[in-house]
Amino acid sequence: LDKPVPAFDLPGLREGEPGLKTDDLKGQVTLVNVFASWCVPCRIEHPLLLRLAKEEAEEAADYYQFTALINKHYTPAQKEQVVEHMWQVASADHEIDRFERTLVHKVADLLHVPRPAQIAARERAMRAARQGAE
Repeated sequence: LDKPVPAFDLPGLREGEPGLKTDDLKGQVTLVNVFASWCVPCRIEHPLLLRLAKEEAEEAADYYQFTALINKHYTPAQKEQVVEHMWQVASADHEIDRFERTLVHKVADLLHVPRPAQIAARERAMRAARQGAE
């Protein structure tokens, strides 16, 4: 506590995912928690951190808080993939209602995913849902 963060540049957890580096933390208060499953104090504090994250999500006034981090760290192709995953969830019941459509378009717009790419992602998700049903 009360010490500057040492310089670091960590890779993403999966191929093509953004990592985390010192510059990502500048200009904002950030909690960085290093967790290990074998660490007893880590296991004790884990439920508290989950509760804090849930409270933060419940208190969020808009989608900007969530999309700002994605915009900062994801490439346009990765953002389009996020939108496609949202369409996959929305089409899991083989139907996309107007509320789901509005939500996905709203988030996609905040991610600066062009409308033609949003529609293409929706079509891929619907095609995958139909193929999964066969």
